[in-house]
Formats: sequence, structure tokens, C-alpha cells
Amino acid sequence: MSATAVTPSPVAPTRERPATTALSRRIPPELAAIYVAAVVGYFLLGLLRHGPSVVPDEFNYAHLASSLAHGDGFSWGGGPFHLRAALYVYLITPSWWLSSGYGAYTIAKLIGAITICTVVVPTYLLARTSLDRRLALIPCCLVAIGTWMIAAGGILTENLALPLATFTVYATVQALRSPGGRWIWIALAAALLATWARYQLIVLAPAIVCALALDVVRSGSTRRATLRAHRLPLAIATVAGGAWAVMFVADPALIGGSYVGIGKYDPSIGAVVSDIWEHGLALVLMVGIVPAIVVLATASRRAAWVDGALGPLLATFVPLAALLLVESSYFTAGYGLRWTIDRYVEYAAPIVFVLFIAACARGPLPRRRVLGVAGAMGIGLWFAPRLWSATEQRSLYGLSSRVHLLLGTGTATSIGILSTAIVLIALAIGHRAGRRALLPLALLTAVVVVVQSEAGWQWQTRLANHWMRQFPADRAWVDDHARGPVARLVVSANSPLAETLGFFNHDLQQVYVPAPPAGYLGNHPIGQTCNWNAPHGTALFTSGCGSPPDRFLIDDPIARVTFYDQHVLARDARLGTLVRVRGAPRLRSVVLLPCPTPYVITDQSGGTVALQRHTPCRGALEGSFWLDRAARLAITFRGGADDHSAALGNRRWLIAAARTTTIQVAVPAGAHEISMDLDWVNSAGAPTVTAARLISPGRTDSLL
Repeated sequence: MSATAVTPSPVAPTRERPATTALSRRIPPELAAIYVAAVVGYFLLGLLRHGPSVVPDEFNYAHLASSLAHGDGFSWGGGPFHLRAALYVYLITPSWWLSSGYGAYTIAKLIGAITICTVVVPTYLLARTSLDRRLALIPCCLVAIGTWMIAAGGILTENLALPLATFTVYATVQALRSPGGRWIWIALAAALLATWARYQLIVLAPAIVCALALDVVRSGSTRRATLRAHRLPLAIATVAGGAWAVMFVADPALIGGSYVGIGKYDPSIGAVVSDIWEHGLALVLMVGIVPAIVVLATASRRAAWVDGALGPLLATFVPLAALLLVESSYFTAGYGLRWTIDRYVEYAAPIVFVLFIAACARGPLPRRRVLGVAGAMGIGLWFAPRLWSATEQRSLYGLSSRVHLLLGTGTATSIGILSTAIVLIALAIGHRAGRRALLPLALLTAVVVVVQSEAGWQWQTRLANHWMRQFPADRAWVDDHARGPVARLVVSANSPLAETLGFFNHDLQQVYVPAPPAGYLGNHPIGQTCNWNAPHGTALFTSGCGSPPDRFLIDDPIARVTFYDQHVLARDARLGTLVRVRGAPRLRSVVLLPCPTPYVITDQSGGTVALQRHTPCRGALEGSFWLDRAARLAITFRGGADDHSAALGNRRWLIAAARTTTIQVAVPAGAHEISMDLDWVNSAGAPTVTAARLISPGRTDSLL
């Protein structure tokens, strides 16, 4: 690369508007073509993903949109759900007016593709502040192929937040170019709108304030005039930010909503600094490495800060990127996550691409600075963080997995090798000074970004589709069979399939968990839960979740429940049993199986999905009964690979390998409990329970 310096603009360069930045009032046909192609492409890719893959985000937004569409407001399980950044939920609510279940999910993804692809418009406008029409299309193309576009395949706030954040950045740059005008108010209004779409973007307002302050600092001889022009918005934004902070401290629940817990985070400084480093590497990777080198090399030069085209871009980019890194790192360190989250820092990507192309277009890049930054970055990427989550560490997974396919190397080594190769290629191309290096560098960047995007799309599609194989083809299984409100009864464990089932079924409304001190296994259900118990055989429900329905889904992976006067509406081996009960819900039996139902598991670090074959078992089969008359309990086992045994009191039975064994136990009338000891604690090669029946004169009832 040439060592020739970028020539500063003439007097008062920060206020000069180059002729190349005169904006056309119409969208160029090339940009319209990019937009349409992106919408169609990402919607089709989204159709390949048959279910949600980002948890719990997609569950939250889809459920709330469905609740709004059905007139229940922001509620879940009969209780309020405090979501402050609700604009995206309002946007997709018509999907559940027009359809339901999988149909509404598909419409919502179409809306997401339409909105997220509009990011190319503010990116183009931002690029036109420093580039001509043709060159301004390059950042648009790069933005349209990044890993952030994976959100188009899901129900995620990024679909709306990304274009709004990018427009905020554009308006901020315009405000720096024309101090004292309307653009600063447009920028602040856009920041508030973006925050309403995604609460994380509350950092946009302080980023604007910092950009105004940097604009004053970089103004040189016009500093006083610039300060006067920015004085009012600086004062108003500062006071508003202070008022928000005071209100958050006074009432975190009112201001923070569902993010109220953030105020209680207390991460160590070391953990935050470490996460800042890792989020910074994530940003470098997600923009393709080369743009980050060019931007950092440009930002290190005073001449670029006073340049009429580059200065406003740098003054906007630096505080935005810094605040996103600090905010994201505070959250991940405070929450205790082991991995970074690419989605949290992706909002800086559009302006990185614009700065990258603008710096290349302005003239020869400063060779020594580029060499220094490239060398430091090339070394730093050899110390890439460990891959914990392919879903959240999209760029790290995308690049390392593809290098691993070729070389068989681990994450850090793969990223190190790839980054070294990219840096060397970029330096070789960069010797072609000026615009001659622009297109080859942009093409190299596009290749890197496409590789990680392809891997990210493939992983999340595979993840979602493997998970959805556990569900019947009829996604609205509950709604189609129940045709009315349904309550889930958690007995001993919360089913890992429950939230996905609720994602496609509006009638699955209430969740009852065992009353304290009884506990249960698995995650706490999303939304409001109420308690239930049955001290004398009749199910009792605490208030707070509305009137107990007469339809129940028993989907516990361990427990099997039967009621008196029940009618089985539907039964599925994995989803459970859907029943309707006449009158008071009197329990007849609760059987706790020794081993839970297996389900799909994922290895996020390796990007693999598999059915859980072997599960830990409890070493016992237990049963609680409330019988009107005595009966016999018949339990049928299918033998495993080896002989095993079962014992109840002084009786012992042999469960022979590869044979069917039925054990019968007398159960007296009234309340009675049994606990049968089993000699296996893992399902690997162990017997399985294939049937459990209550046999009484003239009647046999299946309990499974």
C-alpha cells in the first residue's frame, strides 16, 4: 500500500459538503433490485427453517403478538408480561389476525424479511454522504449478505431494530455535517423509535451525545461555533438521559420492564474487559476482517478526523461501537454467559462498511498504519475465544467450521490461519493504491462474509428442523384437538418441548406447577405460572391464572396422570396426552416412570444435533393412586441388553434380557402409594416400560 497521506479538506472541512454527496430523491433501480432480491432470497431461506431456534426470544415475541391479536394484551398464562420494547411485536401482530399457528409464523417471517432488508436504504443514504452513486451501492451489498440477516428466518426484534438503528446513524452523520439543523432532532427521534423496537438500542441516544461532543473536539478553528450549534440538543439529551437513569434507580421494574434484572448485575471489571475484547473480535470477524483493518487504520489518523467526508463518519462510529461493546459485555459478564453474542454488536456493521469503502475511495491508504493494524489484528485473532454457542457466535462458528472442514483444525487455530491469509491477501491487493484496490478488497470481504453467513444459516436451519422432527406434522396439534383453553400440568418435570408447542398453539394458555415445597425438574416455564396440588386426590388450583379449564395437557417427560371421568382428546408419544375432564378434576393415578422421554440435544460448540439416546434414570418406578375400588397394577417391561431386576417390599422379579416381563401388584381402594426399586440408573441397554394398566373386574385402563 502506498505511504501517501490522505490530504485534508480545505478550510472548515467538517462543514463542507462535497459535490459527490448530493442525494438523489429517488431510490436508484440498482438499490431497488438489491432490496427485492434480498427480500425474496431471505424469505425463501426462512421457509426452510420449520421452527424457532433462538430461545427464549422467538417464543416471547410470537406469544405476545398472538396474545395481542386475540385481545388478551401483553399477557402470558393469565398474567402481564412487561415488555417495554414492543414496536416489533405490534408490527407482527397482524400475522395472527390473518392466520394462526404455522401460517401466522410464516407471515411473521415474511414481515421480518421485508423490514430487515430495508437496512440497505439507510446504508445507501449513509454511503451517499461521502460516496458517489455507484460506490454507495457496495456497502449496501455487503450489508445485505451479513450474518445479521439470519434474523429474517426467525421472529426477532433485530428485523426491525437493525434498519431503524442504521437510519439513526445516518441522521447523526447528517447532523454533524449540518450543525444546528433538523437532523439532530430526527436522529434523536429515530433513536427513541429504535429503542422501542429493541431495548438494547437505548445506547443510541448517548452515542449521539458523544458524537456531538466529538464533533466539537474535532472542529478546530470552528469549535465555538460548533458548540453553539450543538448546545441545545446536547443539553436536552443529557438531561433526558439523567432523568431516565434516576427513574431506573427509583423503579427498575417500571423503566426496565423485562430487563429489570440488569440493575442487579455485578460483574467484575476483569470479566467485562475480557468480554469487550471478545465482542470486539466478533465485530472484526463479522465484517470480514479487512474493513476493520481499514477503519482502525483510518481512525488512528488526525487527518481523517478533520476530513469533510470521513470525519462525521468516524465521530459517529467510534462512540456507537464503544458503547455497544461495553453494553454487550456488561450484560454477558453480569448474566454469567461463557460466550459473546454477535447480535448485540452487529448494529455497527453498516457504518463500518461505509467507512471502509469511503476510506479506500478517498485515496491511497497509509501503508505503515495499515501494516501496524493488520499485524496486531492478525496476531490477536490467533487468540480467538472458545466457541461455546454456534447460534450466538455466528461469525466465529461460520469461519472456523469451514476452515475445520478443510484442515481439521480447532477454533482458534482455524481463525488464526484464516485471518493471516486474509491479511496477507489484503496487503498484497492494497499495493494497488486508491480506487484500484477498492473493488478487490470489497470482493475479498464479500467472500469472507458470505462464508460465515452460509454456515450460520445452515446451522440454525438444521438446529430448528432437527428439533421440530419431534413434533407431529400438524403443528396446531393442541388447538385442533382441544378447541378451547388448555392448561398444562407439570408434575415432576417441565417438558423441554412445551414452549415450542405453545409457539404454534394459542389454546395452550395456562401452566400449573407443583405447589411448594414440592419441586420439579427442568427450566421454569416462560410466562406466569400458578400452583396446583392434590392432597386428597382432587386437583386444587391457586388463583391468579383465571378459572381452571376442563382440558389438560399432561406432557411431563416422567409422570403419567389419569383422571376420573376423563376423555382422551389426543395422545402423542412425545407431546403427551390431551384430556377433557367432566366435573371436579379427581385424580385416579400418577405414575412416575424410571427414565424420562428422550429428546433432541445439541452440541453448540461443534455445530451438531442429535437425538438424546441415553438418559439418566431414577432407579425407581413410583405410583400414587386414589381408587374407588381395589384393582391390580400390571406393569410391562421390555428387556434390555442384560438381565435386570425389580423389587417391591420383599418381592423381587427378574426382567430378562430381550424378553417381555409383566409384573402385577395389588392396589387397594382409597389413597395408596407404591415405590418399586429398579437396578438401573441409565437408559443405556436398560429395560423400558411399555405399558402400565389398572385391571379391575370388567375394566382395564391404560395409565400411559
